[in-house]
Amino acid sequence: MYAPAYFYLYQSRKRRSFGFRLGIVSVVRYWLNWREYLDSEVDAAVALLPYLFDIFDKKLYSEWVDYPFGPVNEHVFLMMSWKIRDDLGRSRLSGQS
Repeated sequence: MYAPAYFYLYQSRKRRSFGFRLGIVSVVRYWLNWREYLDSEVDAAVALLPYLFDIFDKKLYSEWVDYPFGPVNEHVFLMMSWKIRDDLGRSRLSGQS
């Protein structure tokens, strides 16, 4: 929460989030075997961690403060940084949106 930047890990452009989603396929898979369904979601998240670690290997920690909001690679999205937060705060104070 207080880090200079934080990221969102998502599965793909079509299916962004992990976990339980309201949709007929998710509901049926969850209902048939909830443990297997949730285990498969955790396995998918763990399998994508190298994408997250790769961006940390390529950039210095301090560089994320100035990185723009949005996708970093196909599975990682920059949600917020100190610079984005400060820019949003300044735009609100000045009446811009």
